[in-house]
Amino acid sequence: MFTNLDDLAGGPGGPEASTGEASTADASGDGRATSDGGGSDSSSDGGAGGRFCTTVSGSPLFCEDFDDPTLAASWIPHVDDGGTAGLDDAAAASAPNAIRTTMIPVPSAPCRYAYAAHAFSAGFSKSVRVERDLRLGHAGDNGGFPTMDFATSGIQARGSGANSLCSYYFDISPTSASFVVEPDVDGTKTATYPLTQHFVAGKWTHVAVVIDTPAGMAPTVTVSLDGVTALDKQPITPTLCGFGTLTDVSTGLFCVQGTATDIDVRTDNVAVWTN
Repeated sequence: MFTNLDDLAGGPGGPEASTGEASTADASGDGRATSDGGGSDSSSDGGAGGRFCTTVSGSPLFCEDFDDPTLAASWIPHVDDGGTAGLDDAAAASAPNAIRTTMIPVPSAPCRYAYAAHAFSAGFSKSVRVERDLRLGHAGDNGGFPTMDFATSGIQARGSGANSLCSYYFDISPTSASFVVEPDVDGTKTATYPLTQHFVAGKWTHVAVVIDTPAGMAPTVTVSLDGVTALDKQPITPTLCGFGTLTDVSTGLFCVQGTATDIDVRTDNVAVWTN
């Protein structure tokens, strides 16, 4: 069953604690912070009562498994023509719910979006770790990979330089994937870093991203997919996008251009640590 997020009653955005710290010591390994050690398939229920967030260790700043519709309502939908964003119980990494975003084909259309975002008011941090389970494919059956480039799974933060707003997200095509750093500053170029691993259509993938700004050093980003390092402590340019103040974490489709196939992105079990 698909439930539009606009139809849900508002509520707090899941368990939050100001002491949540980002663990960056082993960012290249399997980032899943569960009591049972997790796993690459992430198909199990995830703890007592089926709630993934009851199993997460390390005092996260935020955790959301989308199993409580009231809490999930704090994810605000942003939907363009032809898109949907809402809770869905047809396929989840941990039952019963995940967030599902879709976009129908509109050939030669400009950049369109269908995503949900959770806002934060976290103070300045030198690092952040964001983990989530992600499943990509065609809308309907998830039976194949979309035949176009699209952007998904974002983090936004005020960078360490000039209070600039920076976006971090994945750019995905049928044969490759990259991590993108995009500053909201005129004349500053977007940086794109190819990943050594790729997403598989119709398969849940555990994604971990660590953005770190060590004292006196250039900021770096590390990405792992199912515990396998896909980008290892890559220095970020421009350096003004070193981590600063977390503003939101979002999931779904940020830029979909003309396409001949539907796109389906499902997200479950989002956890955030800051330090």
